[in-house]
Amino acid sequence: MSGGRRFAGTFVALAIAAALGTLVYRRLPWNARARAAALTATAAAPARIAAPAPVAAPPPAPATDAERKAERVRAASAEIEKLLGSTPGFDELAGIVDALARLRADGSGPAADAFAARAAARIAEATKTARQADKIDEALRWARAQVELTGGDAGAHRLLADTLYDAHQDEEAVAEYEKARTGASDDKELARGLARASQRLASDRRREARHAARSAAGARAGGGAPDAPAPAGAGESGESGEAKSAPPEPTAEQ
Repeated sequence: MSGGRRFAGTFVALAIAAALGTLVYRRLPWNARARAAALTATAAAPARIAAPAPVAAPPPAPATDAERKAERVRAASAEIEKLLGSTPGFDELAGIVDALARLRADGSGPAADAFAARAAARIAEATKTARQADKIDEALRWARAQVELTGGDAGAHRLLADTLYDAHQDEEAVAEYEKARTGASDDKELARGLARASQRLASDRRREARHAARSAAGARAGGGAPDAPAPAGAGESGESGEAKSAPPEPTAEQ
């Protein structure tokens, strides 16, 4: 019985000593620092949470018909400006005509007309230069391009008519003078040009008819080979010298 009391007393004493030791241990300096560090780490933990990913921007809205049309107009205008930046050749002229058609298709007729007027001035100058250098084929090519570029306005038909007269292509020259006079019947310069071309054309036809008659008569009489035709533009005696060789007077478009 006494042994049991001693064991119980010893156990109680040990329990008390353990409790006191735990209290003392918790108050030691290094334990206080460890607890403070743990609390600091716990408080800072939320700062280390990853930030949310940025929200992607929505895709741009598709261009409207008006915006697409405006962009086409800007592109065609820039193309024409580039082609007009230097003296255009025939290849550049084809590009200008195509770009003008695109401008008109997008409803930019006034802009196309302004560009066409600038191009027409360049072509008229090129035609004049070729005529002065007696490069009649090149001049005709430029003059025909002028008609195509402008849609056949009176000035373009007049330029082509004068150039055709230079080339002694009087039948076509008469037709072009008549087109140029549409709506300008009081234009005296056009009237003079038409009269010159018509007179020379009639003279050539009379000469050709006389030559054909002589050739036919000679063939019937057995007189040998027909006479050689006279050169074009070499009028018969007594016919107007102006109709034979006089060039057209300069016009405002030249």
